[in-house]
Amino acid sequence: MRDNGFTMKIKSILSIAAFSTAFIISAAFAALFVDKSEIETVFVITPSYNTKATSCFGRAKGLSSANAASINHILQTDDANGWTRYAKTSSVSFDNKPPFAKDSSFDVFADATARYAEQSGKIEIAGLSPEFTSAWRTHMKAWRDYSDFLEAMKISSVRLELGADALLKFEREYDDEISRSWREVLRVADQSGVNTQKYR
Repeated sequence: MRDNGFTMKIKSILSIAAFSTAFIISAAFAALFVDKSEIETVFVITPSYNTKATSCFGRAKGLSSANAASINHILQTDDANGWTRYAKTSSVSFDNKPPFAKDSSFDVFADATARYAEQSGKIEIAGLSPEFTSAWRTHMKAWRDYSDFLEAMKISSVRLELGADALLKFEREYDDEISRSWREVLRVADQSGVNTQKYR
């Protein structure tokens, strides 16, 4: 009995040793076929900050989700105001540009623009990041300046005196400033964690 027990113990130890040796050898052999560039790539593309997704926007570490939610709400409200303006202006202007030659149509266009600038200009932005607040105010000023220009141009004699070329030049300048300031609003919103794709 003693001899049989001793023999069994030796066999068990040899089995464990054989298994361990085989495992170590197979692991070392498998390591020869690992593509190290793939491992390096993982470390290269891994971001240095943690992100957490929310229902409508992602948030990077250090950014306020409340700030992002407020900005998203502002963009949604402004978008609705913009579509209301578009519905009115497109009824009198095929390309959504001021119909300078027609008094009644021009008034509709100017009034719709003034209404948009007033509504979006009243959107509450208190408590938001200074960078977004600055970008938003600059954008709204661009719309107010454009609205003031259109209001001044309601007098057909003034438009006639200014001339078609000058009117188109002013129109392009106001449009460029509105577009530039809007891109800045979206840039800041993106950095705040808002998904701005649908507003572009």
